[in-house]
Amino acid sequence: MEVKIQNGTFTPLEMFNGVAAIIIVLFFLYMGISILRRYFQYKDDRLLYTGIAKFFMSFPWLPISISFISYLISDSALPF
Repeated sequence: MEVKIQNGTFTPLEMFNGVAAIIIVLFFLYMGISILRRYFQYKDDRLLYTGIAKFFMSFPWLPISISFISYLISDSALPF
């Protein structure tokens, strides 16, 4: 089963990888921002460092999700 996107196609594994990357990035960004909001409420340094760490944990997945979105929009992926 292949999903046709304009001139190219995605295999199910590529589609799963792209969608999973977007979900992971959004999840870690949400967690990091919500922990940082608690830092401003309680002024505990551990919350600040934990929120920043959660935010940066999404960075390895960022190129995959950006490449997936750019391929969906313009039919050209980022080179790796």
